[in-house]
Formats: sequence, C-alpha cells, structure tokens
Amino acid sequence: MAVKGEVTYELRADDSKLESDLKEAQKKVEQSTEKTADKIEQTEEKTSKTVKKEKEDFKKLYEGIQNDVVRERIRASGEWYIERATKYKRIFFILSAIGIIAPLLVTVIISAGLNHTDGGSDMAVRIVIAACSALASFSSTFMVVLKCKEKWKNYRNTVEQIKSELVYYSIDEETDCERLKKLVDRTEKIMREEHG
Repeated sequence: MAVKGEVTYELRADDSKLESDLKEAQKKVEQSTEKTADKIEQTEEKTSKTVKKEKEDFKKLYEGIQNDVVRERIRASGEWYIERATKYKRIFFILSAIGIIAPLLVTVIISAGLNHTDGGSDMAVRIVIAACSALASFSSTFMVVLKCKEKWKNYRNTVEQIKSELVYYSIDEETDCERLKKLVDRTEKIMREEHG
C-alpha cells in the first residue's frame, strides 16, 4: 500500500485495471482541484485584507498634508499603485503555478501509461493532455505578454518610493510651502519615471 503523496508504479502486461486506474487518477485530479480552489479563495481573502491594511497604513503617511489637491493626488496615486502591484503579483503567481502544474500533469499521465488506452478513455486522456499542454503554453505566453513580474515590481517600487518621500516630508523642518513644493516635485518625478 502506498503512503499518501507517494507514487507507486505497477507494470502489467494487460489493461485489466485500466478503468479503476483512470477513475483513481480522476479522483485525485478532482481532489487536487478542490484543494486548489479552496487555497485560491483563501488567498483572495488574505490579499483583500492585505490591500486594505496597506491602504490604511498609507493613509497615515499622507493625512498630515494640508493642501487638499496634493493630498488627494498622493492618495489616489498611492492606492492605484498598491492595487496594481497586488493585482500583477497575484497574476504572476497564478500563471507561474499553472505553468508548473500543467506540464507536471502531462508528465504524470504519460509516465503512468494512461495514454495507451482503448476506446473512449483514450480520447479523454488525449484531451486532458492537450488541455494541460495548452494551459502551460497559454500561461507562459500570457505572463510574457502582460509583463506581470516587471509591472508588479515597478508598481511596488513606485509606491515604496512615494511612502519614503512622505516620511521625509513629515520630518522636514523647512517651511510648509517649501516642504510641500519639495514633496510634489519628488513624487511627481517618481511617477513620471515609472510611466516613462
């Protein structure tokens, strides 16, 4: 008897256990899919809480700005960068996971010899192999086209730089007008460089 998580290979000259093997493989795929769906849901909830917390922390940095226009500009920009960094990080990890798991499934199916069946089961296995291969190709292509990792890091870097400038603003001992002008110049430069 195999230990949970352990792969056991059994070589047979006939296909007497083919249907039961396919059913067992299908059951494992369904269980894995359910676990993945649960983890995705938990991650979404955690991400939502994380974004909300980061926005609250960010608010503490800009709420001391007296000029309404500047404060609103920094709030809107900072929140936009926080949301986008989180979005692209999430997309990057989902596509990366698909790009890893789908080829592994193809390898397992082929290694287990499940692609050498007769009749309807053969077609189903071929469809699963083709779908996994297409998913792997799609995920890697989509990740490159979207530039997920690059955008995630750029947006994260930009919001962290804005936070840093807000901290400098809060401890600057110049007059309010000079502090505000310096803050606007620096934050706008950061955002221009990110857009550039």
